Amino acid sequence: MTNGENLAIISAFANIYNLYNWRVNIQTIDDRTLLDQPALQNFPKIDNLDPKNRDDLSLYLLCLKLRREIQKLDEDTWIFIDEGKKRPNTQFGEVFFSDLNVNVSGTYSSSSSEPLLQIADFLAFSVNRMTHLSLKPTRTDTDQWFMSTIGKMNINCADIPTTSLKPNFTIKDFDELHRVDRVSKGLE
Repeated sequence: MTNGENLAIISAFANIYNLYNWRVNIQTIDDRTLLDQPALQNFPKIDNLDPKNRDDLSLYLLCLKLRREIQKLDEDTWIFIDEGKKRPNTQFGEVFFSDLNVNVSGTYSSSSSEPLLQIADFLAFSVNRMTHLSLKPTRTDTDQWFMSTIGKMNINCADIPTTSLKPNFTIKDFDELHRVDRVSKGLE
């Protein structure tokens, strides 16, 4: 986009998130995850999720996290899954959440009709972009602006360790933070 419209959109979404500060769960699967935990791919298929497929496994593990959260909340819950795997309005989670003592309604939805999915897409983009920018050897002023804007959001997520780095941090600094996080989780 020209004239900074993209930055204005990012800023608007950051402001929306700052207003509500929703709790966020992040689940991602990379090669290191599969090396650390190879048995994950031996889980049984549930609700059409195949743990041998990396994207399915990521959603599968997110559903396991959500089960714990829903049990603690002890209230009816609505889950919206971004379309792609299934058409909008297709039910999801009949097996994953069937034995809970609350009603869990899961459906695949389109981000064009479900605004919360737009926020989820923005958060996923932001986390991925922050990781990409952290691995860049040099960063532009726009990169610095993005990192500052997203950093100020203070994303409410136990899955993301919070830290402060100098603006010109290096890939080595970022890798060290990742290593320390892995050590704290008993993975190294």
